[in-house]
Amino acid sequence: MIEKLKKEIERIRMQRKHMLTKAAAVFIAVTVVSMYLLSFSPSILGLAVYDTTEQTVDVSSTQGHLSFAELPDFSMSVGTKFKYQIENIQGPGEFYDDTRLFNITQEGVIEFVPAEKDIGKYNVWIIYKNGQEYHYQNVVFEIKK
Repeated sequence: MIEKLKKEIERIRMQRKHMLTKAAAVFIAVTVVSMYLLSFSPSILGLAVYDTTEQTVDVSSTQGHLSFAELPDFSMSVGTKFKYQIENIQGPGEFYDDTRLFNITQEGVIEFVPAEKDIGKYNVWIIYKNGQEYHYQNVVFEIKK
């Protein structure tokens, strides 16, 4: 009887070991597939692409006016060069942005060629620093095929 119980215990241990092995294999497979899918551009997978960054800017001294012209939202195509010069209303200053799409020049020139991986909508903050004052606008850049 004891020998029979020992065999049964061993059989249960082996079953349990195989169950853990199968669970580990399933977990590894799901992880590998997930990593593979995440290596694609989100737009290829049908996911929305939003490049948003919050930035705290002290605007208490802006007195409610812009020091550069109001910007429209932009729509552009992959592979087509985009160039835009922001009209500076209040004299010397520096421009900044918060996106990976492009780097705005200190003079306010936005210039880049959107790539396939950039397809989507982006909310971008354009920031202008004039002395100690900060002026900013949120602009949408939509990139299509």
